[in-house]
Amino acid sequence: MRRLMIVSVVCVMSVAASVACDDTTASGDLQAVQVLAHAGDAEAQFALGNSYFEGEGVTQDKAQAARWFRKAAEQDLAESQLALGACYLLGEGVTQDKVQAAMWFRKAAEQGNADAQFSLGKIYFEGEGVTQDKAQAVKWLLKAAENGNADAQFALGNSFLEGEGVTQDKAQAVKWLLKAAEQGHVDAQSMLGNCYIFGNGVAQDKTEAVKWLRKAAAQGNAMAQYALDGFNYAVESANKLAEAKKELAETVGSLRKKAAKGDAKAQRALEKYNEFVAVKGKEDDVRLMRKHAEEGDADAQMTLGALYAFGDAFSEVGDAFSEGVKQDKAKAVKWFRKAAEQGNAQGQLMLGSCYAAGIGVEPNVSEAIKWIRKAAEQGNAEAQFALGQCYLTGEGVPENEAEAAKWIRKAAKQGFAPARSALEQFDVKGETK
Repeated sequence: MRRLMIVSVVCVMSVAASVACDDTTASGDLQAVQVLAHAGDAEAQFALGNSYFEGEGVTQDKAQAARWFRKAAEQDLAESQLALGACYLLGEGVTQDKVQAAMWFRKAAEQGNADAQFSLGKIYFEGEGVTQDKAQAVKWLLKAAENGNADAQFALGNSFLEGEGVTQDKAQAVKWLLKAAEQGHVDAQSMLGNCYIFGNGVAQDKTEAVKWLRKAAAQGNAMAQYALDGFNYAVESANKLAEAKKELAETVGSLRKKAAKGDAKAQRALEKYNEFVAVKGKEDDVRLMRKHAEEGDADAQMTLGALYAFGDAFSEVGDAFSEGVKQDKAKAVKWFRKAAEQGNAQGQLMLGSCYAAGIGVEPNVSEAIKWIRKAAEQGNAEAQFALGQCYLTGEGVPENEAEAAKWIRKAAKQGFAPARSALEQFDVKGETK
């Protein structure tokens, strides 16, 4: 939540700077803006502050930026109050002072500025510059969300999902996540996809789950890609087993015809088969998969883990596992771990994903990185991309753009589409051969 708030505030300031710069360019004369600012025009003061903050048309000087933001803020210009609050929150151009940040955020929020309402809600969640008060946080997040702020809609959805500051209400969570996701909020798209997979606040829906996970993955969201990979892996496994069942049925049909004609060998084979499948029902398929898993088959362990992770989400995949496995995240982790400890790269990736998202285990970034790295070092493209994203954002490892590019490049060389797109951020698109 802390990183989301800072990123959002910085983005707000950057967008404001861009708008101010466009206005200045349109006038064709930065000096005119300076004249207006010195004459006391609040909009010009804000624009000039943005120019100094970004170094657009003037030498970058964040102290001067804060000075001009203050002048406009003192005239009750909400955008400038928000910008000045962000300066105090981040210590940009002023000595960091979170109490001052909260004060200026509040002034802008009370004027109806959605970005300020979101920022005020976030600092109430974190207790930065104010006494921590999650109920107050939700109050301001709700105002911002109703004003269309996608970050606030996502944060509010997460609050309802976790019961933070509000009574847990998963249906409300899905409502707000959907609003944010429809605005292109990547984390909301990823979380919404998982809600559809696990039936959190909404009926399980494989099609909707895949739709939203794909949207998030296309924007480079590593967690969405993990979930999509795990889901696809389990679907493929279910389909393979369904095909095997079909072949088995054909073989049994042939044996029955031969047995009916008095073929002693066919009769004995059919007798043994009937003993093997004496207990009927959908769970026979899973029992067989579990038998292989318990015998140490890493692929079976990985598949069984995926089945437990997603449970009845596979009811649309033929009849191989329809209602055969009830979701059990702890058992999913158990089997992912067994596969991972045998060196199964997909199992390592999925175990790392569980630690990253807190699925079936307590969240543990160090363990997540450990297992994702093992999979990446074995050449798993999804894991390589995920590890690169971690280096890019500094999640669980020191932020390091060179390492990020290195791992994302490895994934791109294997044709992993999100990695190819991500390489463009490093201006190394031509280095993927």
